[in-house]
Order: sequence, then structure tokens, then C-alpha cells
Amino acid sequence: MNKWILSSLVFLGVLCLLAFSTFRASLNEKKEELGIIDNGRAVIVDGSAIPEILEGEIPFEPEVNIIVDASAENPLTPPKPIVVDYEPVLDERQAKVPYKMDWRKSIVDLLKLIFKPSSREDRRQMAEEMGYDGPNSTFSRNIWLHRQVRKGLRSGEIPLGEEK
Repeated sequence: MNKWILSSLVFLGVLCLLAFSTFRASLNEKKEELGIIDNGRAVIVDGSAIPEILEGEIPFEPEVNIIVDASAENPLTPPKPIVVDYEPVLDERQAKVPYKMDWRKSIVDLLKLIFKPSSREDRRQMAEEMGYDGPNSTFSRNIWLHRQVRKGLRSGEIPLGEEK
């Protein structure tokens, strides 16, 4: 075998061993930081031993106390999401406007119908405040903003607004 290939393989082996030992050292440091000691029979976390489970047997019965407050909502049932039916309101507002609007496709028309400023700079600022991190193009930003505003209207996070 070529000496160069052999020396390269030895070098790679040494690098792998070095990386593995560094990983093990950092793992052990993390265990020490969390207070975890693994002695093969039990894992000790913060001074209390958790026995190993052997052959599927549970060596102890855990004590479980469940307190149910009848006056509180059931914590296991997720809260029902709020859904605002905003489309009829916007359709009604659109019908009163003397010119053609298409709020279902146009972010500018949508913002006008909920009485929000709709200039390019206002839309850019609104998208930035709502967390837009996509491409720096007006088209992409407008598409994203239109979806976010409709989601916000549906969930009630964005109010329909009042005519001033």
C-alpha cells in the first residue's frame, strides 16, 4: 500500500479518536452539570436514585395523587380556537364601495376594508412587525402578509376595525 495512503488513514484514525474523546468529555461534563451519575445499576439525579427496570418489571409502585378542581376547565381538553366569520363583513363593506375591489386576492384592498394604512411602506412595516423573514421582494412580502392578515382576522387577533 502506498505510504501516503497509509499515513492518511492513520491521520484520519487519530482525528476520529480525538473527536470521539472530545465528545465523550463534553458529554460527561454535561452529565456533571445536570447532576446525573450513571453507575450501571441506577441513575442518580440530584441525590435521589431511580432504580433500573429489569426484564420489564417495575420494582416499585409510584404514588400518584390526582387533584381535580371541578370548578376549573378540564386541563386535558385543549381550548376551542376562536373563529371569527369576517368574510360577510368584508363582503358587505366591499359592496358599499363605488369602485371594484378584490380583498380575497389583494392585500391593499383587504387593508383598506379593515381600515388599516395600505401604502407600500406601511405594508413593509406591518410585515416586519408580524415577523416576516422571507425574500426582500414586494411580491413575496405581500403574499405572505395577505395570508397572515387573513389568519389574524379569522383568529380575532386582528380586529375588523371601525370606519373613522
